[in-house]
Amino acid sequence: MKNIFIALVLLCSSAAFAADDYKLGTYWTVTGVDTKPGHFDDYVSDLSNVWRKSLELLKGDGKVVSYRMFSNVNGRENEPDLWLLVEWSSGAAMLDTPQEYFEAQNE
Repeated sequence: MKNIFIALVLLCSSAAFAADDYKLGTYWTVTGVDTKPGHFDDYVSDLSNVWRKSLELLKGDGKVVSYRMFSNVNGRENEPDLWLLVEWSSGAAMLDTPQEYFEAQNE
């Protein structure tokens, strides 16, 4: 019983120290995209126009830190053709942005 108590004390104290080392950081979203055969270039062109412009506006407002698009050149079966990564300033910047914000960008 004494050993269990000592183990619990050590676990609790190490958990308290671990919480002090944690710092809030950015929030990443990753989207895998499958394109229809023969339409990869069309999709990438659309991303270059609409997606990029939308993310540049979000970046200007401080909600998005960075974004990336990766092509899966040698994809295996059932893997997406593209990976879209967005680095948000925080989880709240992504989750708490109202729909009206995005609708206003299209005007």
